[in-house]
Amino acid sequence: MKSPWWNSLSRKKKKQTKWNFFSWSKALQKESPIKLWEIIVLIFIIYFFVVAWPLRGFISNGFLGGRTLVLFTNEAEARPCGGFVTAFGTVKFFPLEMEFKNSYTLDGHFFGAATPPLDRVSATKNFWDLGTSSDLQICSEEFRTAYKTATNQNIDHVLLFDLATAEEIFDLFGKLPLGGKSVFSKNIFAEMSRAVANVDRHDEKSLAERKSPLSRLGKSLIWRAIWNPTILPKATKILARNSETGQIFSPEISPEIRPERNDFGVVEWNLGGGKSSRFLHKILNLSIRETAPEKWGFFIELEVNHLGDFDEPLSQTWKGGFEIITPRILRTEPIFIEAEIEPGRSFRKVMMFEYQGEFTEFSIFRPRGQTLFTNVSVSLFPQKSFAKSTFSVHENVGYFFGEIKRFRKIFRWITRPDFSPPFITLHEIIPPASLDSIELEPESREKFKSANLFAEIHFNEKVILTDKLLISLIDRNFHNKDISESAVPLHAVLLKDSRTLIIGFSQAQKQPEERFYLEISGVKDWYGNEIEGTKVTLIDRQP
Repeated sequence: MKSPWWNSLSRKKKKQTKWNFFSWSKALQKESPIKLWEIIVLIFIIYFFVVAWPLRGFISNGFLGGRTLVLFTNEAEARPCGGFVTAFGTVKFFPLEMEFKNSYTLDGHFFGAATPPLDRVSATKNFWDLGTSSDLQICSEEFRTAYKTATNQNIDHVLLFDLATAEEIFDLFGKLPLGGKSVFSKNIFAEMSRAVANVDRHDEKSLAERKSPLSRLGKSLIWRAIWNPTILPKATKILARNSETGQIFSPEISPEIRPERNDFGVVEWNLGGGKSSRFLHKILNLSIRETAPEKWGFFIELEVNHLGDFDEPLSQTWKGGFEIITPRILRTEPIFIEAEIEPGRSFRKVMMFEYQGEFTEFSIFRPRGQTLFTNVSVSLFPQKSFAKSTFSVHENVGYFFGEIKRFRKIFRWITRPDFSPPFITLHEIIPPASLDSIELEPESREKFKSANLFAEIHFNEKVILTDKLLISLIDRNFHNKDISESAVPLHAVLLKDSRTLIIGFSQAQKQPEERFYLEISGVKDWYGNEIEGTKVTLIDRQP
């Protein structure tokens, strides 16, 4: 029995100290000629390995065996699961079976009564409308069950395939044949949409064959991929990369993609807006402010701009709604907001919430196939600051602006507590008439009637007057040296801003231009830090 040709190569290499390709091939032909089919098989094995390696996760999870249901979702008609299901197919590799159909071929099958908000457009569930959950595990199982109900076929795997991935793969081919002409891959979606829409809608044959150009395009791509061996390795890399982000979703391969307990989010429901979801620019403005220690206010604004102009079937009036998701700590159910947005117009919705308790983390969820920009600010209560955060910060203010590129962005932080005592920033004597413009309780106005000297004091932060409050105004004898009299405090009131203190004194004799020492104690900030005993000067400049 002859030894294989690669053994002769090994022996020949040992015998020769100097050799080149020609001497190596000559030795091979002499000792054990290489058959052409062996070279072809070896090249095919290497090529198959290069092509299949990015998809090893699918192979190891059994996708080569069993039957896979492939669902093509069109995010131009956005739904929680990724988009309106335009087509579906089943794939089985051993033996090879492959069949793809328009979603409307399952028209007439009953999948139960439609649930909100789909009941706005249909009384019953249709197969193409079943992507009602942004939890992709639930969504995949819903399609699996519905397909088995409609066809009585068992499904081993479910694969959600999005339009953006298809466009990436189309881009590998350059110009593509469509409807008797060549179009650039960048424009393929628009050209396909127009080709399908441009049909005699009262002719049964035309309606039935309106998607035949897509079938011819698919066959052309298969043949071009076979004759251009550089395309398949690039395509499998795209498939592997997009399966990690959920664009291509499989319960066995992809990470879990669903709303979580800390999520804010916006889920778009296109319910009759054609393919205009591509032209919606959605911004979630989120301002979170600590208004008191561990007390938070949430200002949420959804801003949606329709950037297109009227261009049916691509850009037309968007109709549907937006589902607003909030974290569980706010104890609110998802809020559905109906909207109708014409090309060139905008839509806004504002919501506000409050929460009392520790709060150091939240996230923003973006459903599969949908785009979302966000403008986030987090403001800690003054004197606190960020020690660490997953976003940009300045002292006690954090911020982020940009696109949520993956399905979730997490905002997390650690704070430094406030250990700084409050201090006085502004201190001046004010005329009695100025009290008329200050909002005071009737009781305080009554007590101020006996005072003839008033001082306005500002603190650097919000403070509390304790029951140990002590105020003194000491005559410095700076200008009127012959008069030595300290004014007596009668009443002090902290205004609603919690930073401004009005004090009324009784002064027996007027001392114009005199300087006084003001001392205050028994004042704390909202974290319990007490003001330090410092003196500030008041000058009586009243005429």
